[in-house]
This record gives sequence, structure tokens and C-alpha cells, in this order.
Amino acid sequence: MSRVPCYPSELTDAEWELVEPADFPPWQTVYWYLARWEEQRVTLRLLDALRRQVRLIDDRTSEPSAGIIDSQSAKKGLQRPAAPVGGRAHAGLDHRPPRR
Repeated sequence: MSRVPCYPSELTDAEWELVEPADFPPWQTVYWYLARWEEQRVTLRLLDALRRQVRLIDDRTSEPSAGIIDSQSAKKGLQRPAAPVGGRAHAGLDHRPPRR
């Protein structure tokens, strides 16, 4: 049973070849508009407005009252590079006896 692709990223190369170039403007035009929108923060404001609308439709306040960070994300943000061989395992702890 074959599944119908839902997203453009799910198209095969053969399916992409069926997309008519006339359906889209040149990539330079699209890039020009996107760059201007990013400079003017249009995309950020658009996403904020959409988020507020969805929250209001769900009978919630327009702005979230709390945020959640899962422990996996928090751990990844605090990772340090591996200690060199023979070096300290942690900068604040020295597990070796002092040199004499």
C-alpha cells in the first residue's frame, strides 16, 4: 500500500520533474522577498500572530504563561568537550593526588 506524500520534501526526484517551472517564480525572486521579510521580521510577526490566533481558537490566553524545557534539551546545551587524555575529568574536581 503506497502512501500519498503530504510534504514537498517527500517527493521523489521523478515527481519533482513533473512540477512545472512555470508554477513558480525564479529562485532569485523568492530569495529576494524572503531576505527582505527576514530583515523586517515579517516572518516572526506572522508566526506570532498565527500562534495567538490558534491559542484563542483553543480558548486559551493569546500569550503562553509558562515554558517547558525537557531534561534532554537542557543536558545537550551544557555539554563540554571531552577532557584530554590524562587531563582532569571536570574543571572543578581533581581526582588525582597532588604532585610533590
